[in-house]
Amino acid sequence: MHSLTAAVQAAFAPQGLLSRAEALFLPREGQTRMALAVAQAIEQRQTLVVEAGTGVGKTYAYLVPALLSGQRVLVSTATRALQDQLSDVENKIAASRRFMNNAAAEYNSATQQFPALLIAGPFGFQPAQMFTLDPAERAEAKDAPKVSFAG
Repeated sequence: MHSLTAAVQAAFAPQGLLSRAEALFLPREGQTRMALAVAQAIEQRQTLVVEAGTGVGKTYAYLVPALLSGQRVLVSTATRALQDQLSDVENKIAASRRFMNNAAAEYNSATQQFPALLIAGPFGFQPAQMFTLDPAERAEAKDAPKVSFAG
């Protein structure tokens, strides 16, 4: 085993450098395998393409070997999975808002119609609030954040 590979293996060991430096660090097999592959690619001056799912620990897996090597390395990460997750969350929020507004509209309509009106009024049924933005919030929400990758 080469010196960088050995150093990376030791860093990711249960009582290794990462466990001592970060109390919440727990060694993960996939993370260690990825880190060793990165170390081997650095030692052999090769290009490495790695795809790993959420929760593998990619950041430590590529940064630890890079830092231990003392060499300049190029790391490029794709954020497609994160974009998909964020889009999914946004869609779920929008669907939940539509559901809530539809339920509130149906409730409000029902409490204003006869014969429910005869019961709703005396028993203090209040109109359900709907999720809305005031004009200032709406204008702010329409402005997309400005992102620049210029260096």
